[in-house]
Amino acid sequence: MAAAQQGDVDEMVSLWSRRAVQEQGENQIRKAAQGFAETNRQARATGEKLEVANVRETIQGDRARVFFFYRDTKGTDSVAMGFALLKENGKWKIYRGLDRGDEGKPFDSSFAERSAPGPSTNESSPTR
Repeated sequence: MAAAQQGDVDEMVSLWSRRAVQEQGENQIRKAAQGFAETNRQARATGEKLEVANVRETIQGDRARVFFFYRDTKGTDSVAMGFALLKENGKWKIYRGLDRGDEGKPFDSSFAERSAPGPSTNESSPTR
């Protein structure tokens, strides 16, 4: 979180795994990092101090999941966050962000390939 609080987008992007970059694209990861850094900047500008709280982690070999709340120190505003992590060259790297509901799902589901969106099914068929 230090990189986000400092607005260091390059450092934030470097926390993501090679697999994440291959699947999601560096531009998409960079865009999300810029948005999160901006949220942190705005919070600091209003005098808010942010912290990580209620961390829950599960580690299985070279994969892990972590869930936590990112909140202001007054406890008046928070967001639930989660990440699936992969170990690369001895360091934990982010594979993908997880929703709060993912915590109750099987561990392996956080690492399963996700299918790309298919063609829209709302298209009307030509009449004959």
